[in-house]
Amino acid sequence: MDLDELKMQLNKRLEGNQSFEMVLSNISSLNNIKTNSVISKIKKSLVTEIIFSVIFIAIFAYVSFFSKNSSIRIYFSFFLVVISVFTGFLFYLLQRTNSLTSSADSIKDNLKKLHSLLSEFLKRYFQFTMLLIPICLLFSGYLGYLDSEHNINSNMLSTSINPKKYIILLGLMVVIFSVGMFFFTKWYLRKLYGNHLAEMKEMIEQLES
Repeated sequence: MDLDELKMQLNKRLEGNQSFEMVLSNISSLNNIKTNSVISKIKKSLVTEIIFSVIFIAIFAYVSFFSKNSSIRIYFSFFLVVISVFTGFLFYLLQRTNSLTSSADSIKDNLKKLHSLLSEFLKRYFQFTMLLIPICLLFSGYLGYLDSEHNINSNMLSTSINPKKYIILLGLMVVIFSVGMFFFTKWYLRKLYGNHLAEMKEMIEQLES
């Protein structure tokens, strides 16, 4: 083999290595684009919920301070505290998501941490919502019953109501509303976060393969 042939073979190998490196670079860039897209969608969902939560806080605070009905003030004051705590947790999740995005760890490690965090959040979110529904209805029913007993509510509530019938009616309302909210909450969380988490899980599996 003469010197020219040796140079040609070396050039071909170098070109092949460069092509391989370019492929790896393109794959890495594509993964970064997909990752940033999914994380941006999740951040957008969190910001959307924060905005709506702040609006509800303002409404609940107004009713809590300015309503003439003491039962309504008690009801809205209680849930003002609940939604304020929930909003604070949303801010924490957004901050945590931002910190993982800017972390020096590998893409795969950051995705795993974020997926684990948000999956736990969705699980607790759903459980908390399901627990809160009967509490809301029972609490409002109890306050309404107290108002009717003291004749300080509307004419409909101030009329005498059989306690047993009232309890049965309230129980039916709790069951029907809870079933409806069960399916709505499932759909809502899947639409806002679940689909993005499924996409993130698929990306993690691709990075591990």
